[in-house]
Amino acid sequence: MRYIFVDFEMNPIAKKYREERKHCGKEIIEIGAVMLDEDLKETSSFRKYVKPEYNSTVDNRYEDLTGIGIEMLAGADNFEKAFCEFMAWCGSDGYQIYAWSNSDKLQVEREMCLKGFEETEEVRYMFCNWIDFQKEFGEMISAERAVSLEDALNICGIAFSGKKHDALYDARNTSLLYAEAKTNNVAANIKEIKGRIGSEPMMTAIGDLFNFSELKF
Repeated sequence: MRYIFVDFEMNPIAKKYREERKHCGKEIIEIGAVMLDEDLKETSSFRKYVKPEYNSTVDNRYEDLTGIGIEMLAGADNFEKAFCEFMAWCGSDGYQIYAWSNSDKLQVEREMCLKGFEETEEVRYMFCNWIDFQKEFGEMISAERAVSLEDALNICGIAFSGKKHDALYDARNTSLLYAEAKTNNVAANIKEIKGRIGSEPMMTAIGDLFNFSELKF
């Protein structure tokens, strides 16, 4: 079994495309992913910029957030070609794919529908094996509301690596969180963390309260 962690950066569809925006408000402009083996070690990474089809610019807010300007996308492939390359990198089967929240999967589904992307067996396999790790992690720690990736890393005592809102770095940090949570069994030990913080909300930075390296399982 291989474990794939993916993240997308997106850009709004231009307002003049009113009908298109009803079905899909954004387009993917960057795909980032990392692959882990059965020992939860990174074996491969993937980064691909994607040229938008329904906007000739990158919205200022999104450019500031991601650092991606339209000039970086000028020679990039369109969504269908870029996503086919990503699926080829994933392989035809034998993997589970994880993203932080379900929004990335919904984006792919909507963008495929908008752009007439055929749903192949490979696409169906991907969707059937796509897991919302934000939800899974929240269930591990019995969180009452959605936890941000940064807060989840903090809970596990992991410093965010790289640039935030970079698809590859976000995917890699999600994979690091997954490996830590699975290896050190966060679910079994979160009661101790909660006991130490008492009534403090789960969003509080609490990574320094718990040293996973000292635990024995």
